[in-house]
Amino acid sequence: MGGVLKKPSSSDSVHTTSITSPALRRSINSFMSLDYDFCRRTYWLCSECGNPRTGYSWCQSCEANRFESEFPHWTSGNIDIDDFIRQSQKNAYTAHDYLEWIPYESFVEVKYLASGGYGNVYTAYWKEGPRWAWNEQKMERVRTGPRKVVLKSLINSQDITLDFLNEVIEK
Repeated sequence: MGGVLKKPSSSDSVHTTSITSPALRRSINSFMSLDYDFCRRTYWLCSECGNPRTGYSWCQSCEANRFESEFPHWTSGNIDIDDFIRQSQKNAYTAHDYLEWIPYESFVEVKYLASGGYGNVYTAYWKEGPRWAWNEQKMERVRTGPRKVVLKSLINSQDITLDFLNEVIEK
Protein backbone atom coordinates (compact mmCIF):
# COMPACT_ATOMS: atom_id res chain seq x y z
CA MET A 1 0.00 0.00 0.00
CA GLY A 2 2.36 2.75 -1.14
CA GLY A 3 1.63 6.15 0.39
CA VAL A 4 -1.17 4.97 2.66
CA LEU A 5 -0.74 5.02 6.42
CA LYS A 6 -1.98 2.04 8.32
CA LYS A 7 -2.70 1.74 11.99
CA PRO A 8 0.05 -0.26 13.68
CA SER A 9 -1.11 -3.63 14.88
CA SER A 10 -0.04 -5.26 18.09
CA SER A 11 2.35 -7.45 16.12
CA ASP A 12 4.23 -4.38 14.74
CA SER A 13 7.37 -3.59 16.64
CA VAL A 14 7.52 -0.18 18.30
CA HIS A 15 10.86 1.59 18.57
CA THR A 16 11.62 4.13 21.24
CA THR A 17 14.71 6.21 21.69
CA SER A 18 16.05 7.60 24.89
CA ILE A 19 18.40 10.53 25.02
CA THR A 20 21.55 9.48 26.78
CA SER A 21 23.79 12.48 26.06
CA PRO A 22 23.63 14.90 29.03
CA ALA A 23 24.56 17.87 26.83
CA LEU A 24 21.84 17.08 24.29
CA ARG A 25 19.30 16.54 27.07
CA ARG A 26 20.18 19.96 28.61
CA SER A 27 19.84 21.63 25.20
CA ILE A 28 16.44 20.10 24.59
CA ASN A 29 15.22 20.95 28.09
CA SER A 30 16.47 24.51 27.69
CA PHE A 31 14.67 24.84 24.35
CA MET A 32 11.45 23.36 25.74
CA SER A 33 11.40 25.81 28.67
CA LEU A 34 11.97 29.02 26.70
CA ASP A 35 10.33 31.99 28.31
CA TYR A 36 7.23 32.41 26.14
CA ASP A 37 6.66 36.01 27.25
CA PHE A 38 10.26 36.94 26.40
CA CYS A 39 9.93 35.43 22.91
CA ARG A 40 6.57 37.13 22.36
CA ARG A 41 7.95 40.55 23.37
CA THR A 42 11.20 40.22 21.45
CA TYR A 43 10.11 38.49 18.28
CA TRP A 44 6.34 38.54 17.80
CA LEU A 45 4.31 41.37 19.26
CA CYS A 46 5.23 44.99 19.86
CA SER A 47 4.90 45.80 23.55
CA GLU A 48 3.94 49.40 22.71
CA CYS A 49 1.12 48.94 20.18
CA GLY A 50 0.43 45.18 20.27
CA ASN A 51 0.90 44.80 16.49
CA PRO A 52 3.05 42.01 15.06
CA ARG A 53 6.70 42.97 14.73
CA THR A 54 8.13 43.12 11.21
CA GLY A 55 11.71 42.32 12.24
CA TYR A 56 13.81 41.47 15.29
CA SER A 57 12.87 44.02 17.94
CA TRP A 58 11.29 46.16 15.17
CA CYS A 59 7.71 47.38 14.85
CA GLN A 60 7.21 49.17 11.53
CA SER A 61 4.47 51.52 12.75
CA CYS A 62 6.18 52.48 16.04
CA GLU A 63 9.57 52.97 14.35
CA ALA A 64 7.96 55.11 11.63
CA ASN A 65 6.44 57.31 14.35
CA ARG A 66 9.81 57.60 16.13
CA PHE A 67 11.55 58.55 12.89
CA GLU A 68 8.88 61.16 12.10
CA SER A 69 9.33 62.75 15.52
CA GLU A 70 13.04 63.22 14.69
CA PHE A 71 12.51 64.78 11.23
CA PRO A 72 12.66 68.40 12.47
CA HIS A 73 15.99 67.74 14.21
CA TRP A 74 18.18 66.98 11.18
CA THR A 75 18.75 67.98 7.56
CA SER A 76 21.23 67.18 4.84
CA GLY A 77 20.82 70.67 3.45
CA ASN A 78 19.04 69.30 0.36
CA ILE A 79 15.25 68.90 0.53
CA ASP A 80 15.21 66.09 -2.06
CA ILE A 81 17.80 64.08 -0.12
CA ASP A 82 15.90 64.73 3.13
CA ASP A 83 12.62 63.51 1.57
CA PHE A 84 14.36 60.47 0.11
CA ILE A 85 15.85 59.49 3.48
CA ARG A 86 12.57 60.17 5.33
CA GLN A 87 10.57 57.97 2.94
CA SER A 88 13.02 55.11 3.52
CA GLN A 89 12.61 55.55 7.28
CA LYS A 90 8.81 55.68 7.23
CA ASN A 91 8.65 52.49 5.13
CA ALA A 92 11.35 50.42 6.85
CA TYR A 93 10.25 46.91 7.83
CA THR A 94 13.47 45.97 9.63
CA ALA A 95 16.45 47.69 11.22
CA HIS A 96 18.33 47.26 7.93
CA ASP A 97 15.77 48.78 5.54
CA TYR A 98 16.31 52.51 5.91
CA LEU A 99 18.77 55.31 5.26
CA GLU A 100 20.03 57.65 7.92
CA TRP A 101 21.58 61.11 7.64
CA ILE A 102 24.92 60.95 9.45
CA PRO A 103 26.68 64.23 10.23
CA TYR A 104 30.34 64.31 9.19
CA GLU A 105 31.35 64.83 12.84
CA SER A 106 30.15 61.28 13.54
CA PHE A 107 33.10 59.87 11.58
CA VAL A 108 36.69 59.48 12.77
CA GLU A 109 39.90 58.37 11.08
CA VAL A 110 38.67 59.51 7.67
CA LYS A 111 41.25 58.42 5.07
CA TYR A 112 41.32 59.02 1.33
CA LEU A 113 40.98 55.78 -0.65
CA ALA A 114 40.39 56.63 -4.33
CA SER A 115 38.90 59.04 -6.82
CA GLY A 116 35.95 58.15 -9.04
CA GLY A 117 33.81 59.71 -11.74
CA TYR A 118 31.41 61.36 -9.30
CA GLY A 119 33.75 62.20 -6.43
CA ASN A 120 36.27 60.87 -3.93
CA VAL A 121 36.05 57.68 -1.87
CA TYR A 122 37.19 57.48 1.77
CA THR A 123 37.26 54.93 4.58
CA ALA A 124 36.28 55.96 8.10
CA TYR A 125 34.88 54.73 11.38
CA TRP A 126 31.32 55.66 12.27
CA LYS A 127 31.57 56.28 16.03
CA GLU A 128 28.05 55.22 17.03
CA GLY A 129 27.36 52.70 14.26
CA PRO A 130 23.93 51.87 12.90
CA ARG A 131 20.80 51.40 14.97
CA TRP A 132 19.83 47.78 15.42
CA ALA A 133 17.24 47.52 18.18
CA TRP A 134 14.85 49.42 20.43
CA ASN A 135 15.46 49.31 24.18
CA GLU A 136 11.96 49.24 25.65
CA GLN A 137 13.14 49.88 29.21
CA LYS A 138 15.18 52.98 28.34
CA MET A 139 12.90 54.00 25.44
CA GLU A 140 15.86 54.56 23.12
CA ARG A 141 17.49 53.02 20.09
CA VAL A 142 20.52 50.84 20.63
CA ARG A 143 23.44 51.23 18.23
CA THR A 144 26.09 48.68 17.31
CA GLY A 145 29.06 50.83 18.28
CA PRO A 146 32.02 51.78 16.07
CA ARG A 147 31.77 50.47 12.52
CA LYS A 148 34.19 50.79 9.59
CA VAL A 149 32.44 52.37 6.60
CA VAL A 150 33.17 53.67 3.11
CA LEU A 151 32.24 57.28 2.35
CA LYS A 152 31.80 58.82 -1.07
CA SER A 153 31.76 62.55 -1.63
CA LEU A 154 29.71 63.60 -4.65
CA ILE A 155 30.75 66.43 -6.92
CA ASN A 156 28.01 69.11 -6.99
CA SER A 157 26.01 67.19 -4.36
CA GLN A 158 23.94 70.31 -3.67
CA ASP A 159 22.41 69.78 -7.16
CA ILE A 160 21.22 66.21 -6.53
CA THR A 161 17.55 65.75 -7.40
CA LEU A 162 14.96 63.15 -6.43
CA ASP A 163 15.08 61.84 -10.01
CA PHE A 164 18.83 61.21 -9.62
CA LEU A 165 18.30 59.38 -6.31
CA ASN A 166 15.55 57.19 -7.79
CA GLU A 167 17.82 56.38 -10.73
CA VAL A 168 20.58 55.29 -8.33
CA ILE A 169 18.14 52.98 -6.52
CA GLU A 170 16.99 51.38 -9.79
CA LYS A 171 20.57 50.44 -10.80
